[in-house]
Amino acid sequence: MQVIITSSNSKLTHETKELLLDIEGLFPGATPIPRKNRKFSQFLKEEVTEKEAMIIRLDQVDCSYRRLLFIKKDAENNLTTSTYSIVAYTLSRRLNGAVDSGHMPELSITNFDDTENDLRFIKDIEDAYSTEDPDFEGRQVVSFTKKRGFILCRKHRYIIRLPEDSTKDETVRLDEIGPRLSLKLQTVDVNENYIFRHTKNIKLKD
Repeated sequence: MQVIITSSNSKLTHETKELLLDIEGLFPGATPIPRKNRKFSQFLKEEVTEKEAMIIRLDQVDCSYRRLLFIKKDAENNLTTSTYSIVAYTLSRRLNGAVDSGHMPELSITNFDDTENDLRFIKDIEDAYSTEDPDFEGRQVVSFTKKRGFILCRKHRYIIRLPEDSTKDETVRLDEIGPRLSLKLQTVDVNENYIFRHTKNIKLKD
């Protein structure tokens, strides 16, 4: 499956551009491709080269509101779009944590249930990480945790310390890399026909 990261056509602020780079770090197996003012239908036609594709799209609705879209294209050219509001985020540089090594991380998905929306999210994330196996040399993990209706995304690196005394066990801790994202599902549509809508005033932007 082809995995692409892109953005909305709106002029991105410096903050949004930095967030986009951080999101690219969460999905190192994806290919970043700029929109270049193309309509999304044109973008798909020109950039999607496989029968199945996952497009991860960061939308800047205005200077303070951003959304993350997971757009799944199947072999019959159906588009299933799950739109999440980014209700809170912290850029990697503001965490002053570990440096991203660029290795493919392990994946941790916890506290989700068997509802249709949760199962769809899990499948979308698994598809987004399907291009490569985890590279354990990098000792990195990306976690998605469901908590009170929100999805919390974090990226960490394992820090392993060997004891000076060989009779003692090694110690392992997590050092956060970033970014931090808090997501809330707003809509799910198939070919622009809603199958789930959290609020009534959500509009899809090209």
